[in-house]
Amino acid sequence: MRSSTANFDFDDLTSEALIKWGISELYPPQKEVISRGLHLDGNFLLASATASGKTLVAELAMLKEVLEGKKAIYIAPLRAVASEKFKEIEYHLGAFGCKVRLSIGDYDSSEEPLARYDVIVTTYEKFDSILRHAPSWLGKVGAAVFDEIHYLDDPERGPTVEMTAVKFMDRVPNARRIALSATVTNADEIGSWLDAITIKSSWRPVPLRLGVYFNEKIYFCSGDVIETPHMGDCVIDVFDTDVLNGQMIVFCNRRRRAVALANRLAKRFNFSRYEKLREIAERLRRIEPQSPTVEKLSKVLTKGVAFHHAGLSNDVRWIIERLFKERLVSILVATPTLAAGVNLPAKTVIVRDMRRYSSRTGRMEYLSVSEVKQMLGRAGRPLFDKIGYGIVVARSEEERDFFLERYLEGDPEPITSKLNNPDKLRSQVLSLICLKAPCSPGDIEDSFRRTLFFRQRRGSLRGPLRNTLNFLVENGFISDGDLLQATKIGRRVSELYIDPYSSAIMLRSSNLLRRRRRGLTGVACFITALTPDMPKLSVSSRDKSLLEETAEDLLGVLDEMDLIGDLSWDTIYGALKSTMVLKSWVDEVPEGIIEKELGVESGDIHRIVESASWLLYAFAEILRIKGEDDLCDDLRLASLRVRHGVREELLDLVRITEVGRIRARVLFNAGYRSVSDISEARPEDIAQLSGFGIQLAKKIIENAKKILRRCQFIP
Repeated sequence: MRSSTANFDFDDLTSEALIKWGISELYPPQKEVISRGLHLDGNFLLASATASGKTLVAELAMLKEVLEGKKAIYIAPLRAVASEKFKEIEYHLGAFGCKVRLSIGDYDSSEEPLARYDVIVTTYEKFDSILRHAPSWLGKVGAAVFDEIHYLDDPERGPTVEMTAVKFMDRVPNARRIALSATVTNADEIGSWLDAITIKSSWRPVPLRLGVYFNEKIYFCSGDVIETPHMGDCVIDVFDTDVLNGQMIVFCNRRRRAVALANRLAKRFNFSRYEKLREIAERLRRIEPQSPTVEKLSKVLTKGVAFHHAGLSNDVRWIIERLFKERLVSILVATPTLAAGVNLPAKTVIVRDMRRYSSRTGRMEYLSVSEVKQMLGRAGRPLFDKIGYGIVVARSEEERDFFLERYLEGDPEPITSKLNNPDKLRSQVLSLICLKAPCSPGDIEDSFRRTLFFRQRRGSLRGPLRNTLNFLVENGFISDGDLLQATKIGRRVSELYIDPYSSAIMLRSSNLLRRRRRGLTGVACFITALTPDMPKLSVSSRDKSLLEETAEDLLGVLDEMDLIGDLSWDTIYGALKSTMVLKSWVDEVPEGIIEKELGVESGDIHRIVESASWLLYAFAEILRIKGEDDLCDDLRLASLRVRHGVREELLDLVRITEVGRIRARVLFNAGYRSVSDISEARPEDIAQLSGFGIQLAKKIIENAKKILRRCQFIP
């Protein structure tokens, strides 16, 4: 239970903050931190359950630093989490006049304008990029909050989380370090690595009751067993149980399973007592017309059921999350990506699939204990539930007993560094050389001695570091000699925040681009799609046949490329598929049609588009340093076309705020060919066009005039 603030002797700052924020009680983990004065001084790691109030103590620590004239940084693992935290922090610290800024975008910026802000909320990748640019205000940072520090264990993001912390500690050694984490087995080791006091708490705002479903019964850790209705489906059986039938999240291991289960649940249940759901279902159809996935979502949504996975666009996922928070959606079927995202609790959480396919081993493998506990930890809604229920599904008696012992009663695996991945080392070593140059190989090794990896596996990075340095020298990113220094192109690669391997592919492809100048956009997209920085699409056997028929010209490009090492056919087919998506995108094919023809959903389309746009821009910057300005201009044009998803003639129109690819085409076809044309238009004329209204027309015209006014001041 909470501790009343009336019975606690607070410092003046904390008392004022709690009053302004309307908080009259503290959770035990919050009280522990405050009672020891850690919110006012020193480094600490707080490891406690979801929704146990970790952000509050971080806000108090940041507020103290800001009021003393320093800056504070709040670093989250995902953009969605950073955006959610920004709103909360801006509300709380803004009450004290603090200026708070969200920075999660452009990686090619020193972010000098952030000097005007007191608190910066960002992601690990963006903050790593900021560190590489070394802005002047960095030394003024008094505290950095490393949210969800357990992401150190993530194979993809972990190395960035780890090296961002290391570089920050190296650059601003006197700044306070505040780490927040879910409950982890080796929290003391992580705290010691950060030179921080560790506070661990098993307390939860809503008690959690865990059990295994098997053969129409739920076996709880307490020893209790309850029978479920015999409906023939584990999720329906659990939902129909009297004590578990509140809001529910069900985790499936694949998108198709999530969609299929949501469809079955919508046929079985009908929670459509809200007219708002029917209105939003129609709105979703308008947002992404012709999308088979959105059409399926709209149908189940009218029954109070929804699904959530990475194939949905950010806008659609945000709508679904908001509907669940407002309790308009009763059952949400999701893939595990939801567990790592925004705070979305439910009364009951079911992990339906305890195994998933591993591309590393080529077979189905059990999930880690940490992953399962992360999912089950979302059970229990503060203010609504007295108890949360977390259920995993077993297929045999052996699994039932195994799950009870390993997943429900056992501890999560200890966090281990994932820094020994050569693909991640290249970029991090280059960035360190840029920050420390001139430096010796020994200086770089000393920096890595500060890592969690070195603490856990002493000395085993020497070989990988030597190989990485050799790669950087051979490809012209650093000088060869006793002292290491980044070359001009190496420094630019680090600033652009791309893998040096990707840059090496680009540098070796300039002659190919020149030979294929007429089809440059498609060829450049294919080259960037071959790089490790591009998200990978799954490719079916049917896809391979289609790609071989339609992308024969691009396959010929491979023979002309001087690549480092050999590319797997999985990489090549994935790159071909990504290129076909990008070609359709810049030809203004609607997203729904791309999904139907290529089987790539909206969320995947936008991830590919965002990555390709950035990589094409980086490609241009790299060739500019190489002195190939003509190709640089062509690549920048290609980058803009990919970013906006338009043919070249619409690039002027999409400069206008509120004008995207669809509205730009409508305006162009109506005779408005430029920003100047729009600025001189009459609102009532534009308002008559499809998809426009009088207020939108006025806003677009005013935005066009602003662009022209800005242009007048550019020499």
